[in-house]
Amino acid sequence: TIGNERRYAIIILLLRYGTLTGSDIAEKLGIHCATASKHLHRLTRAGIVVSKRNGKSVEFRLESDFRKKLLQSLEPLL
Repeated sequence: TIGNERRYAIIILLLRYGTLTGSDIAEKLGIHCATASKHLHRLTRAGIVVSKRNGKSVEFRLESDFRKKLLQSLEPLL
């Protein structure tokens, strides 16, 4: 799942910004909302990303345990 370049980019965006809407992600990556939605769905199914409805928008963030493990694995590089 993470091997896809766009999904990897989404993970990096969520690591950097914390929480973003699907349209925010699409805009930052320069892709269509439908494309972002497809990748977010796969990341959500894999348990990497979680979503929360906020009014008319859906916000996405990294799943807490995944985020923690990712930061721990990156720590030696920082």
